[in-house]
Amino acid sequence: MCRDGRLRECIFTYLHLQILFAVAIPVDIPGKSIAVSLYFEANYGLPWEASQFYGENYYAKRNLDRRLVYEASVQKLESLGYPGLDCLLRTICEAAKYPLSENGVLGDILQIVFTPSSSRNENLPDEIVEAEREQHCDRRYKKCPVNPFDLVSSHVGAT
Repeated sequence: MCRDGRLRECIFTYLHLQILFAVAIPVDIPGKSIAVSLYFEANYGLPWEASQFYGENYYAKRNLDRRLVYEASVQKLESLGYPGLDCLLRTICEAAKYPLSENGVLGDILQIVFTPSSSRNENLPDEIVEAEREQHCDRRYKKCPVNPFDLVSSHVGAT
């Protein structure tokens, strides 16, 4: 049975496919009609539910939390030659101090991601939670020489 006529989503209601092949070779005996037959049979089990096409974990919920985003941000900043954690903390501080909501959907997403208090408690390190309350971002996080949002806007503006 195929859903919506799409072949790639076919679920077979019969549980197996059987292929038969026979070769008959006549034997030359006068007055008799005799043949020697060779018979081949192959049975294949067919999928009866969509989960059999993929592994068990294919449909598992993917979990993307704030901690994972922050770790990826730190790694990316470090790969660009900046002190990752300090620049992340400065980003959180700047996002709290200067809201990004006037920058459309992307600004709203960045505001949510870099404002830890915008969602449930995710047991983040205290320094991340404190960065959101800091008022003097450039002084407190002086190891980060630039505002990371300026890096993004300069790269976006250059394209």
